Amino acid sequence: MKTTGPGEYSAAPNENITVIVAKQYEPFAATFSDVIGSSWANDSVSADGLTETKTLVMPSDEGATVQFSVLLDFVPDDSGAYDSGDKYTVRIKGNTGSPDSVTVPPPPFISLQFDLVVE
Repeated sequence: MKTTGPGEYSAAPNENITVIVAKQYEPFAATFSDVIGSSWANDSVSADGLTETKTLVMPSDEGATVQFSVLLDFVPDDSGAYDSGDKYTVRIKGNTGSPDSVTVPPPPFISLQFDLVVE
């Protein structure tokens, strides 16, 4: 897999793509969308509940595309404030190439779109 632009990647046919979402502090409030052009093949959550990992397999046809989103939300404390040290780190990696990551601080709710194409 290689990065071709913000949120855009190219990957080999049948390449495994892993997406890891980690949060600094509780509560973890991230959601993965359904995948268009593939499906989630694996899903795991860390023992502390602050990291979720999902894997998909790219299609075999050159030019085929895969799309999904990750929704990230932050929950304020009782006074309505957000911990300035809190953050999500979203990492995407394939079998080859360099992983890519983005860090998202509060305040709340952002949707990250990921677009992949088979080359």
